[in-house]
This record gives sequence, structure tokens and C-alpha cells, in this order.
Amino acid sequence: MEKPSEQVELEEFFQADKRINLEAKILPDDLPAEIYIPFVSNEFICAIFLGHRYSHVKVQVDELPFITFITSQLAQRLITSFVIKELSKEIKNLAQRSLDSQRRNQGLQGITTSLFRSFEKEKKIIAREIHDGPLQMGLDLDRRLKSLVEEGSTDEKTLKAFSHMQELVEDLSIELRLICNELRPLSLSDLGLLSAIELMCEDIMLNELLLISLETAGISREERFNEEVEIAAYRFLQEGISNAVKHSGSSKLKIHIEMSEARIELTVRDLGRGFDISKIDEWSFMGVHLGIVGMKERMENLGGNLQISSAIGWGTMLKAIIPIR
Repeated sequence: MEKPSEQVELEEFFQADKRINLEAKILPDDLPAEIYIPFVSNEFICAIFLGHRYSHVKVQVDELPFITFITSQLAQRLITSFVIKELSKEIKNLAQRSLDSQRRNQGLQGITTSLFRSFEKEKKIIAREIHDGPLQMGLDLDRRLKSLVEEGSTDEKTLKAFSHMQELVEDLSIELRLICNELRPLSLSDLGLLSAIELMCEDIMLNELLLISLETAGISREERFNEEVEIAAYRFLQEGISNAVKHSGSSKLKIHIEMSEARIELTVRDLGRGFDISKIDEWSFMGVHLGIVGMKERMENLGGNLQISSAIGWGTMLKAIIPIR
């Protein structure tokens, strides 16, 4: 259009017409264009105006269907180009959001890994301080009381008091050992993964009404791994057994440990109550059952994964796969 006012006039015509009939037509002489061809595709409506009222070439009525056909092809291409352009924008925005989300997840994963390492480091320090401090003092006191009782150099009442104190100190020493083992099992550092797991199972069976069956394949007591791998494997089994004791109601538990060249697989299986695994994703948001959530994050931070199979009344199986190479 030569003048902005002519474009406004045609836009007003289009807005009025699309509410009435949307038919191709030759326009009256008082409008700036000669031919009007509307086009509708789904919810997309547009119109093409051809010719000019001052043109010496006039379109005949019988030429209108052919012109409409040609113009509709052009309109279809315009609409397709518009849709592609909008989709490209949307894809670009989605890609950017995905990249931002990936960066945030990587950042959170790094933070989680650092937290796990710091947490284990602090527990190791506390366990060592308890072992070298209060626990040794308790053992020394126990030996001294035992010596006094054996000497028998005091009256019977005093000996009974010494004997009672000795029992209390022995109980205290046992509790301190348990706390140290919970914080950081020295057997894991001193004896290796498999031996530490065997000792843990023995201790649990002594204190709980639980029979644990331990099966291994491809792994020996002499086998040693990266410290993070050993801690992750030990904590996984520790948490898996604890969950079974607390929630399964089962009196039997089966543990299977298998090692290949590239990974170690650990499985904890019970025949207890089971649970609905569809709720796992909700737990991290609700702040409940964080043990399983923590297991999953710990495995993923090492490049491994956690698999959970369970159903109400059919027991639970937890399986951790941890890369070792």
C-alpha cells in the first residue's frame, strides 16, 4: 500500500469480514485493493489482498477461483513458515531451560557429593576421638576396677560397689564401641569391605531377632576398593538392613554381594510387608524416609544407581550397583 491509511482501511475490512463469511471476492472500487482472499487453517486466520484500485489491469470474475488457488498455496507456506518460526523459538527456549536445569542439577550434585564427603569426614573424626578418648579411658577404668576386685583388699560392701561400677563401665564401653561403629566402622578401614560387612551382620543378629544370610560371588575378604566405594557399599547395606528391621516385619534377610571387573552389586532382600514404590519420589519433598533418598543420591554421585522392587505384602528388594573402575 502506498499510504498507511490504505493499510488501516484493509485491516478494518478484514476484521469486519472474518466475523461474517470469509469468502474470496473482488472488492468495490472504493477500497485500496482489487481482490480479497481470506484463508483459514485450524485457529489461524489471515487474508491476502491483491491488486490496486488505480491499476489498469482488472481481474475478471471467472479468474477468481484460479487466483484463489494460487494464493491459498502462498498463504499455506506463510502459515507454515510462521509455525516453524514459533516452534523454533519454543525449542530454543526449552533447550535453554533444559541447559539451565542441567547446570543446576550438576551444581546440586556437586554440593551433595561434597556434603556426603564432609559428613563422612566429620563422622570419622568423631569416631576416632571417641575411640582414642572416652573409650580408652573407660577400658583403663574397667581394668583398674577389675584389679581392685581381684585384690580383695577392702570389705565386701566396697567390693560389691567396685563390681557394680565395673559392670557399668563395661556397658559404657560397649555403647561407645557401638557409637564408633555407627559413625565410622574401624573394621572397614582395618579389615576391608567384606570382613566389615560380616562383622556388621553378626552384631545385628546378636541384637535383633533377625537371621541374615550373606552370599558372595567374585569377591574375597582381601579385596580392597576406593574409600568412597567401600563407604557407599557399607552404608547401603547398613541402611538396607536397618529399614528391614524397622519396617518389614520379616525375621529373615538375604544379602548378596557380587563383583565383576567394572562394578560391585549389592542386594538386600526381605519377605516382609513391602511398600508402594510409586511414593518414593514424594518422600524427598516430604522429608520422610530420607534413608532411601540418601542411598539413591549416594549411588548416583558415584556413577552408580539404586534399584528398588517392592509391593504390599510381597517384601522388598534393594539393589545397588557401584562402579569400581
